Amino acid sequence: MKKIFLLLFVCIGFLNCSDDDGDSNSLLGVWVWTGSSGGIGGVIETPESTGITMKRPCKNFAHRSMIILGRSV
Repeated sequence: MKKIFLLLFVCIGFLNCSDDDGDSNSLLGVWVWTGSSGGIGGVIETPESTGITMKRPCKNFAHRSMIILGRSV
């Protein structure tokens, strides 16, 4: 009986596998900061409230950089 369940489990496992990974580049592009919240005081900050615009280009998963545009006066 255990062998039947094991065989059934393995067969179902193989049926759920596929070669199609979908759109693996869906996270790549330019990320724009829209807001932050949390901390002890529960502060909510947005680009409008701080005057700071942040963009993070994501060219590949190993690329790390950030563009911070200063406060507008």
